[in-house]
Amino acid sequence: MKKINNIQHPRVAVVTPVFNDLDHTLVFLASLKKQVFQDFTTIVVDMGTDNTRAVIEKVYPEAIVLKEGDFFWSGGTNAGVKYAIEHNYEYVYTVNNDVKLDKNCLQSVVEFADTHPRSLVGSMICYESDLDRVWYFGGYISLIGNMPHAEGSLKDFTTPAQPEWLTGMGALIPVQAYKDVGLYDAKHFPHYLADADFSLRAKNDGGYNLWVTPDARLVFDEASSWFGNCRRRPKLGYMYELLFDVKSPMNLKSRYVFYKKHLKLFRLKFVIYNIRYIPRVFLSFISSYLVSIFKHRFK
Repeated sequence: MKKINNIQHPRVAVVTPVFNDLDHTLVFLASLKKQVFQDFTTIVVDMGTDNTRAVIEKVYPEAIVLKEGDFFWSGGTNAGVKYAIEHNYEYVYTVNNDVKLDKNCLQSVVEFADTHPRSLVGSMICYESDLDRVWYFGGYISLIGNMPHAEGSLKDFTTPAQPEWLTGMGALIPVQAYKDVGLYDAKHFPHYLADADFSLRAKNDGGYNLWVTPDARLVFDEASSWFGNCRRRPKLGYMYELLFDVKSPMNLKSRYVFYKKHLKLFRLKFVIYNIRYIPRVFLSFISSYLVSIFKHRFK
């Protein structure tokens, strides 16, 4: 264990799944290299077909690269968590590879966890395009079943908060929590909602507290998200993929199972949610598609 500010810190495994995205991954690993807190092991779960593993092993030989099959976020993260459990790590910090961590990020979540036992600790996530804009400071569930993020400007978030659910993009989780409530549900939530489902299980079934702290900050490349990719290269087929693609945050099958598992009056809320939000996203896609066609024709 490493001692910082007279506090004994446990061993931490930083787990990130990667699929053919070497540029983002190298930027992410560079931000890990600059962390004030260094008592951690980087575990990259390589699910792709490019040369990610070879490059990481050459540039960051201290990182552990697990070569896995064609998993999505949940299966890839589970592979890293299993490694952490088998090698007696005490915490797992789950994080995406398209982010950059502030140098104090890991130290902040670890020190917060030291003073808040049986807690999952989330990070504050800001937009890379506007560092003063907060994209996520805890997740909540509305009366109709929507799952909004607390968002705003940096000055709006100065004290820790207890959200209803946590994203897996920057969350420090006790390994014991996985032992108590199980891993991410890769069967029902292969890509989206597995993190929210896990944090709700940890809170409701395992008795863990959920926190998010403003002192642990990271930024993410919003253009690399599923919606960001759709808007950069719009096509009408995205309207189908919105509802049925495993990687879509609005995948009907995953969302229905989540509602059934965690929400009262889940059928009604599922219908209301889709009536309210699917038309909006469809219109957004159609607008982006028409703008793209117009620009292409009048170049």
